Amino acid sequence: MEKENKNIHAGHRQRMKDKALKHGFESFENHEILEMLLYPTIPQKDTNPLAHELINNFGSFHAVFEADESELLKVKGMSKSAAFLLKSIPSVLSRYVADRTNIDKPVVSSSDLAYEIVAPKYIGVKNEVSYIILMNNAGKVIACEALSSGTVNASLMPIRKVVELCIKHNATTVILAHNHPSGKTTPSMDDFTATKNIFKALKSIGVELIDHIIVSHNGYDSMRSMHQFERAFMD
Repeated sequence: MEKENKNIHAGHRQRMKDKALKHGFESFENHEILEMLLYPTIPQKDTNPLAHELINNFGSFHAVFEADESELLKVKGMSKSAAFLLKSIPSVLSRYVADRTNIDKPVVSSSDLAYEIVAPKYIGVKNEVSYIILMNNAGKVIACEALSSGTVNASLMPIRKVVELCIKHNATTVILAHNHPSGKTTPSMDDFTATKNIFKALKSIGVELIDHIIVSHNGYDSMRSMHQFERAFMD
């Protein structure tokens, strides 16, 4: 009976994989995609009930991948290997999208293009993280470096590190970016102060701060384009 069940699961899995390879994931429900992702780490078992349980437990498809490993392991049927795989998905996706975006080191001529560069880096990120896009005087991206990682609602932008990165990469223009995990992209007064201080520090070494964008899962806002914050980019 056990051998028969294994054969049933093997046949079902192969049919699912064949369908995915032929048509992609568009025709699948979220729980079916999760079911297939679990195949390599939970062999010869029906992972469909576990996929349903994970989504029910955490409330949504995306929340499963953002859950802490310890919480994932509390769900009956989960293994350490399966938890590791699920936790890896956002980081792998982020790296994949970022790598495709930065293949030719694009010229950043707008805040929209700057957002395209940093957006993949925030996939699955729950804490506030800041980045700096470093460019030459033609606007071509030299590098995009992480500046800091903070708590769920606070990130510091170290001025010294900003200056050091500009000197290291011989950058002449930069754009700052950080996320608001709350989903609101309205800059705070702390954001204004940090931006103003960095603007002054960079001007002293001949580097122009072009913009500071605030990112969330809903999109972004440009501080430079907002009247109440444009003074951060002035003497």
